[in-house]
Amino acid sequence: MEYPGAKFTHPLRFAMLLLFIAAFFVISPTVILYSAGYRYDFKNGLLRETGSLSVDILPTNANVTLDGLALTESMPIRLNNLTPHKYSFEISAPGYYSWKKEIEINKNQTTYIKEMIILKKGKSELLNKGFFPVISVSPSGRYVAYLEQQKTTNNTLCYIRDLTTNITTLAVRLPTLSPLKLIWNKKTDFVVLSSTVVPYTTFEIIDAQHPETHQNIVNINPEPITKFMWRNATEPELYYGTKTSINSYLPNSELSRQISKITFLNWYNENGTVWALTYNTSTNRLIIATDILGFTKTFASFTNPIDATSSSLTGWELLAVQGSSVLVRNNEQGQFLIVRDDKQYAITADTFNISPYNNWWLLTNQWELWTYSDGGEPSLLSRLDSKLMTVVPLDEYNTLALSTEKDVTALYPYYYIEQTLITKPVITMAAVIPTRTLYYSNEEGLWRINY
Repeated sequence: MEYPGAKFTHPLRFAMLLLFIAAFFVISPTVILYSAGYRYDFKNGLLRETGSLSVDILPTNANVTLDGLALTESMPIRLNNLTPHKYSFEISAPGYYSWKKEIEINKNQTTYIKEMIILKKGKSELLNKGFFPVISVSPSGRYVAYLEQQKTTNNTLCYIRDLTTNITTLAVRLPTLSPLKLIWNKKTDFVVLSSTVVPYTTFEIIDAQHPETHQNIVNINPEPITKFMWRNATEPELYYGTKTSINSYLPNSELSRQISKITFLNWYNENGTVWALTYNTSTNRLIIATDILGFTKTFASFTNPIDATSSSLTGWELLAVQGSSVLVRNNEQGQFLIVRDDKQYAITADTFNISPYNNWWLLTNQWELWTYSDGGEPSLLSRLDSKLMTVVPLDEYNTLALSTEKDVTALYPYYYIEQTLITKPVITMAAVIPTRTLYYSNEEGLWRINY
């Protein structure tokens, strides 16, 4: 039915209906193909699939080139409609090392370059001449503690450097050249200076805010100290063990108290929860239990992978707890064991430390670097052709400084890219991450470089 004088006649309405139907069948496939990553190549008259590239790194003024073509976009960069294949990718900025990598763009996918800071071309500055075997940075990033061995006097000097004032204070002078270590409290600026072998004959507690005063708890405890660790709390509290007991020491009040008697092979204290390692002689199994002070709960047990001699049992040590994972080590065999309630992973390693940003466990031997995160599996991150000496995290993205017999390189673990940072071998090093400063020592003395 049509009204007299109507312009929108039945044939016209029918024609528009056919037009909308045709448009639907033309536009819909186009939208679907576009959203799926297909693009029409007008030059070659082809329909092709494409990929995307997303770049978001620091510094934000960095220049990016793709197959030699400089991109004009500023950070963050998002490129669509890229032909899927391998590209030569480079990031550069004035005063920084260039970062180069071959990247692959896949169809219907986005390749991400993110969570990364490229390194500055810093110039090393000599701070002191001498032999400095140990350097350690406080978790707050305010203090650097370092040891100097003076072979002419057979003394070891411990210095505390305040990075806010650049004032260096001599904290302790010890009449020994024996190896020593520095262990910081994670929440406060207290540090323990101790010998490296058990029992600890040297044991000094230093408050970095008042480095001229220090406390020696070896003198107040009649039994030799066999293990110690800081409690992760705002009030500095040190747990230390002897052959018969676990004790607590409060440096601010200089009070010591017994927490528990020792009836187990080894222990670890996680914010007041004691983890204990025991051995069942009838089953030849090592047992990890929690809350040994009250209600005991078995976390995991595992067969002793080493001959069950008395010496091999005393060599086991609890080192770290992270969620559902516990790290133990047999000091006599050089073997680390990551223990979970359902499985264990054995790794041959010499040293162990934890990245401060994501609790990444870093285990190293002379030629390999292994990493582990709770709930995953150990991963071989790098195998080197030169003897690996030290591994130090450099930033919140877990860029790592690897010290070898030849030089120091920075490893970007998510991209497997290395960049030479120091061209000479170093003795030891430590990073002040907030200011991106690396302190290191070599045969000439103590150095500092910004990265």
